[in-house]
Amino acid sequence: MKIITNNPLVLDEYADKTEFEDIDVRGVLNKVQNHVHLGAELMSCNLAGEQSSGENPYKSLVLFELEEHVGMTTDFYSLTLIEDAIKELGDSALGFDGYDDDALKAFQLADLGLLKGCLEKFD
Repeated sequence: MKIITNNPLVLDEYADKTEFEDIDVRGVLNKVQNHVHLGAELMSCNLAGEQSSGENPYKSLVLFELEEHVGMTTDFYSLTLIEDAIKELGDSALGFDGYDDDALKAFQLADLGLLKGCLEKFD
């Protein structure tokens, strides 16, 4: 299992499972799409509709990668999900501009809480 995120709280909590990069939501979705093209399966429960007011600049998604599948197969259901999420995002990148530190921390906590709920389903 691997978590792709731009949320530093997720990195703090799940460092051994996390691929972190300081990028916008579109960047996270694109990274996930690249992993899916290489054989990963999207396992996230929180792909769509989890952002409070639809403006959360943090995104954490869970992937399942079987070493023997990397570069060999593409899970088309996962690919459809991530491509739909990218389309739904539209022209927005959901960046960090315009938010103060308190708002960013609240968004980070919301994203982390949703991720924890998702991971509980896989345990």
